[in-house]
Amino acid sequence: MLEAIQYLIHSPYDNVCVETNYKQVADHLNNTQVLHSEYGIIINQCRSLLRSHQNLQVRFIRR
Repeated sequence: MLEAIQYLIHSPYDNVCVETNYKQVADHLNNTQVLHSEYGIIINQCRSLLRSHQNLQVRFIRR
């Protein structure tokens, strides 16, 4: 997810919605809960990028 967000930040696309079928990742990215793990560090990096680029969002979709 982090690599996808970084790619989209440097791409010419505007108003992008990244869809994932992994609900836990989408929920963690869209809330402010502090996660104390390596996974949490990556989630926090993603959150920071998403906050600084308002034209990107992450949503959960069912398969």
